[in-house]
Amino acid sequence: MRPNTGVLLLFLFLSVQLSAQKNRVAENLPWYYSEHGHVGTILGGSRLDFVLRPAADFARFDSLKTINTGFQLGFHIKFVGEWRPQRYLLFRFEPALVLAQRSLEYHFETPTDTFNIIQPVESNLLEFPVNFRLRSKRLGNFAAYMQAGGFYSYDLASQKDVSNAASGKAIVKLKKHDFGIQTGTGIDFFLPYFKFGIDFRAGLGIRNLLVRDHTIYSDSVESLRSRFFMISFTFEG
Repeated sequence: MRPNTGVLLLFLFLSVQLSAQKNRVAENLPWYYSEHGHVGTILGGSRLDFVLRPAADFARFDSLKTINTGFQLGFHIKFVGEWRPQRYLLFRFEPALVLAQRSLEYHFETPTDTFNIIQPVESNLLEFPVNFRLRSKRLGNFAAYMQAGGFYSYDLASQKDVSNAASGKAIVKLKKHDFGIQTGTGIDFFLPYFKFGIDFRAGLGIRNLLVRDHTIYSDSVESLRSRFFMISFTFEG
């Protein structure tokens, strides 16, 4: 039997089993798809980093060989407002606070030494995403969905207006305002008193966030755009 045939048969078997369970298991929150709106809370983890494009004349920085982006796992909390214009189509507004730290690592090589300089970039974001979600029919107490939309964010930790002289060192500065696109998927579980969901999402900023202040850390970079991956746990009534 070819592997593709085996996978197809397994999928059909699981579909039959789930359909059978739908008839045996009592539905929790049976009215949920009939309501026009819901509210809830989201908690989760975030990974934020950059899409980096080196400067066109990068070679003129003869001791600077490479620039890499780094990240530390962060945290986010969101609040959900949902409106249903159609049974399986949802409009969702999810204002959020996202706490994360990104970094840029500059690798230098001189005739006598090799060293790295890491520039940390702290980000405390007020984020305002708007998504359209297409959800599946309920299968008992389970459903799935796909979503896409956009976001605007404001960085409370931006050092855009901080001078290098005042900070005592050259730092990488980012603009305060950002916007971009995002997409994702997830699964919902209907429990007796609320809906619990697991949401996977990725996003990409459109705006070049780099503030050019004529240091080697900014002049060696053409553009920095935000990028993120999130896993969220949703609780909605």
